[in-house]
Amino acid sequence: MHRLFALTSLFCTALLAVAPLHAGSVDRAALDALVVANQRDNEPGLSVAISIDGELAYHGWAGQANLEHHVPI
Repeated sequence: MHRLFALTSLFCTALLAVAPLHAGSVDRAALDALVVANQRDNEPGLSVAISIDGELAYHGWAGQANLEHHVPI
């Protein structure tokens, strides 16, 4: 449940961070920090993509695609 709340918070924060902006003016460093801050070593990785007006504004990821074999995303 905690993970779901954290991911929902991340998503909402990311939306607020880019909603009034154009895709070229997204604060990528701030969004990267949010993605990394919500990643745990013993949990699967995550990927976040945000589009504005059909244009990819941000795509970030962190963590592992496979926990058993330690395969990064």
